[in-house]
Amino acid sequence: RGCNGPPALVHVTSVRRGKVDLVPESRSRRKDSSPGDKRQPVKIGSPPWVAPLMVTLFVLGLLWVCAWYIAPDAPILSDLGFWNLVGGFVLIGMGFVVSTKWK
Repeated sequence: RGCNGPPALVHVTSVRRGKVDLVPESRSRRKDSSPGDKRQPVKIGSPPWVAPLMVTLFVLGLLWVCAWYIAPDAPILSDLGFWNLVGGFVLIGMGFVVSTKWK
């Protein structure tokens, strides 16, 4: 065939009825390492305000509902009536929404 270069490395893949299938072996790749490629680590976790806000919303909602059950005739609570339950549970629900951001 007239190949002047050094013989290629070959890998025998199979031997069938006296025939040998030869496949050239691929060269290994070098990893590109550039000294200027400094990546910043990814910060995993929640912001510092998530946990205090979540707990505050839970506690305020619970206190609102408990205060209305304990003293329904209080000046501000008596004006709202059963809307006190809605307000308390909205605060608790907002606490659950904020809790989805906590890791």
